[in-house]
Amino acid sequence: HVGDGAGEFGSLTIPDGEDVRFGSLYLGVGHPTAHGYVEINGATAQLRSSVDTWTTGSSILSVGEDGIGELLVTNGATLARRTVYVGNNPGSVGTLTVTGADSLIGVFTGWTLRIGQEGTGTFNLLDGATTSGVAQLLVGNLGGSDGTVNVAGGAILTTTSSGRIAN
Repeated sequence: HVGDGAGEFGSLTIPDGEDVRFGSLYLGVGHPTAHGYVEINGATAQLRSSVDTWTTGSSILSVGEDGIGELLVTNGATLARRTVYVGNNPGSVGTLTVTGADSLIGVFTGWTLRIGQEGTGTFNLLDGATTSGVAQLLVGNLGGSDGTVNVAGGAILTTTSSGRIAN
């Protein structure tokens, strides 16, 4: 957990040359005032699932689990996770920004990118960044949620299956 508990702020920076692996990772956990921030910065910086296959195990990333979560992937960095939630629970606020040429969010094939699951979620894909392996993109997925996706500056957003905006 990054930013776990009432009024707590936690941050994690993954610089160029570092490859960090987690099972599941939650940002802004346990209270509406919890705040978690993660930055992955540099062409060889990676945050990846600790699960080595695309089809087994659990690997969830929640940006804004109960509180505020922010995740920045920049300057050619890579984020590779199973299921990604941005603004997961009621009252939560999450922002996922992937920006810069060669910056990548790779969601394991067949899994889902959920922007505004039950909370408020924003996904910014900017300035040449790309997605890979997203089967479903769900925006504003459940009642009372608010999801926003911004794609600009030559960024490429693709899904392998379906998308749904406002359930």
